[in-house]
Amino acid sequence: MVRPFRSGDLDAVAALARQTLVDDAPSLERLARDFLLDPGFKPEDLLIAERLSRPAGFLLAPRLRPPAPADDDAKYRTRWIAGFGVHPELRRQGIATALLRRALDSAAEDGVERIDVADFPVRYLLPGIDPVAHAAAHALLVERFGFRLRDTVASMGIDPAKAPEGRQDGPPIRRLEPGEIPVVRDFLCGRFGWDWWLHMARTLEARLAGAAIASDILVAW
Repeated sequence: MVRPFRSGDLDAVAALARQTLVDDAPSLERLARDFLLDPGFKPEDLLIAERLSRPAGFLLAPRLRPPAPADDDAKYRTRWIAGFGVHPELRRQGIATALLRRALDSAAEDGVERIDVADFPVRYLLPGIDPVAHAAAHALLVERFGFRLRDTVASMGIDPAKAPEGRQDGPPIRRLEPGEIPVVRDFLCGRFGWDWWLHMARTLEARLAGAAIASDILVAW
C-alpha cells in the first residue's frame, strides 16, 4: 500500500534513508527542518510504501506552491523527486515502481508539467541519481519510466589540510555578519530568486540559535 506521510512516520523514513541513501542520508532533524517545515509541504509530498503495516519504502517529491492563486510561473508546475528508497530486504518486489507510479499519477492529476530528479530549487537531498552507486534506481527511472538525462553533476571533496592556499587578490571575502543580512537578502532575491534566500535563511536561523551546523555563509564584497 502506498499512502501519504503521517505524523508518526518520520523515524521510519529517517531509518529507511540511512539504509538506502547510505553516505548521503539526511538526519531526522534535517528532514523536519528542510522539508516538513516548508510552508508548502503537504503529506502527499512524502509517500510511504507499507508492507504488512510496516514502512517498506519512501519517496520524497516536494513541489513549490505559489504564494497566491494568480501566480503561474513554470516552477510552480514542476515537481522534484528529492530522494527515494526501499528497504534492502524488500527490493525487486515492485515497491519502488509503485511509489514512482503514485507520484507521477498524482502529479498529472495536479496539472504538473515536469518532474525532475533532485534539483529542488530550495534544497535537495541528492544532486541526482548516481548510475554507478545507485544503478538499480537509475535503470528504473530511465528504462522503466523514461526519464531522460538533463545534465550531470560531479560529487567532489577535499581534505582541508591539503588544500592549496587561496589567492590574496580579488574582492574581500568574509563570513556574513548578522547586520549584513538585509543587504545579502536583497541581493539574493533580486539576482537569483527568493528560493535561494529561503535556503540561506534556514542556515542563518540555525546558526543564530546556536546550533552546531557545518554550513557557513561567505560573502565577497
